[in-house]
Amino acid sequence: MGWLLVGLASFLAAQSVSALELDHAEYARHSGRTPPAEADWTPVRLPDLWSENHPGYGGDIWYRLHFKLDEVPQEEYAVFLPRLCMNASVRLNGVHLGSGGRFEDPVSRNWNRPLLFLAPPALLRAGDNLLELRLHSPAYSLGSLSPVSVGPDSELRPRYEVLFFTRITLNQTATLIITAMGLFMLALWWQRRQDTMYGLFGLSSLVWAFNSSNMFIQNIPVPAPLWETLIQGSFQVFISLLMISLLRFLGLRRPWLERLLWAVLAASPLSLLLLPDDWLASASLLWHLVTLLSSVWVGALLLRQNFRTADLDITLLTGALSLNIIFGFHDWLMYASIVEHGGTYWIHYGGPVFFLVVGGILTRRFVQALNQYEHLNADLEQRVRAKHAELESQFATTQSIVKQRAMLEERNRIYRDLHDDMGAKLLGLAISAERANLGKEADLARSALQDLRDVVSRSTHVATPLSDLLADWRMETEQRVRAAGLLLGWQFPERNSEIMVSPEAALNMSRILREAVTNVLRHARASSIRVDTRLDDDHFALDIEDDGIGLPPQLAPHRGMSSMQARAAALGATLEWQPQEPGCRVTLRVPLEQLAGQVVRHEPAL
Repeated sequence: MGWLLVGLASFLAAQSVSALELDHAEYARHSGRTPPAEADWTPVRLPDLWSENHPGYGGDIWYRLHFKLDEVPQEEYAVFLPRLCMNASVRLNGVHLGSGGRFEDPVSRNWNRPLLFLAPPALLRAGDNLLELRLHSPAYSLGSLSPVSVGPDSELRPRYEVLFFTRITLNQTATLIITAMGLFMLALWWQRRQDTMYGLFGLSSLVWAFNSSNMFIQNIPVPAPLWETLIQGSFQVFISLLMISLLRFLGLRRPWLERLLWAVLAASPLSLLLLPDDWLASASLLWHLVTLLSSVWVGALLLRQNFRTADLDITLLTGALSLNIIFGFHDWLMYASIVEHGGTYWIHYGGPVFFLVVGGILTRRFVQALNQYEHLNADLEQRVRAKHAELESQFATTQSIVKQRAMLEERNRIYRDLHDDMGAKLLGLAISAERANLGKEADLARSALQDLRDVVSRSTHVATPLSDLLADWRMETEQRVRAAGLLLGWQFPERNSEIMVSPEAALNMSRILREAVTNVLRHARASSIRVDTRLDDDHFALDIEDDGIGLPPQLAPHRGMSSMQARAAALGATLEWQPQEPGCRVTLRVPLEQLAGQVVRHEPAL
């Protein structure tokens, strides 16, 4: 809203004809706080450019401007100087109105600052009025005076405020923003030294801020020649740093172009420091042209890269750089007095746009990299947790294996001791019982010896093929049955099978078979025993038949039968006793999945 009000006021003021614009003057070269009493005054048309009308001159020039009023005004008047270089003081009808500051070195710098001086109505008179201006400019500066306006303060002040805002306030604001951005980029570079583009961009921002301060600073802390040299040389420094950081940011490695930019960066301020003050303007003009041409070359590289990739960041950079190149050539033409010198320098309005574009892109990419880093870090933490859990599981498994191995080794030691000690004694007892014709005692001793052997042989936690298990059962049963004087019939499965039987299942089935045979030998009074083993798709079946006296009518389960039932239940199997004529049949049916093995294939028995 403030912009609109100021612009509207300026527009309305521009439409008024009460303010006078004085562009005809007389000048005389004279140093002093008062105009010369006797001098040869030379007519001149404003703007008066010293590079054309007073080449090589440095010092004071007095100007006289006449204007007429029909009557004495009732409102306060003002004298408005929209552009001058370097400093001025104003007198109206012999009375001093004010000045822009120091006229001694270092001279106050008002080359870009508009000046407004109030003129009380009492100083004005009807008819002819005389306005006298003292203008001071060093020889190395582009001294000039633009047309002067005289009129009511209410009409001229809006014009002054618009110019002050665009030339001074905007540059001050942009300088503060770019300074903060440069410090931020330097802080990023300090954390990531390998990303030199951040450091170069930060340095170029600070150098630009220093160069831009010349647009609004009035009182400088060093002598004016040194300040002017630093300002002119810093322009090449910040452009070179900016172009190098831009090339590295986009990955456009051009060593020869970077070397050229580094050479310009070093040679420009050094040459300006060594050259005489009279050559400063010409040397600066040449270095500015070299810098602009190098910027054009970088812009061409950007444009070619943009055609190849069509990247939004490169498009924005190309547009911002092109705008600044155009502004730079305009200012160079004005600095060289090829175009009207009384205009406004543009480069310091395009510079902030370019810095904001580059700074925005760098900041966005940095934030994207930070977000990606956080995402990768979270993913890494998740993977670390998963690996940690996996390692803990593997460690627990390893510990369990170690414990089981230790238990197994201890169990095997005990079993070996039992086999070597108890086994020998049971074998001796069986042999002694046979020699004494004690059949039942001998069978009992051999049964106990076989049980011990089963415990020892099945304690290694290694699965046994069913075919091997059946062969062992037949050998053991045949020895027991023949020793008791009975006949044995044995039937293997009609189909061969590679079923692996767990140690627990093998032990339980062996005990059930042995207990069933023992019952026949002890109680059935049989003359023969038949064992059938069958295998189908789902079950393994074991039938033990005898031709003895059969089951008694009132059979009370005894300890052996209860043990057989318990072992069958542990197998998930069914166990049945069925009477028949003559004798009895015991049937055991075990699901294949309870054998803890896998049926690999079935083949017809040969």
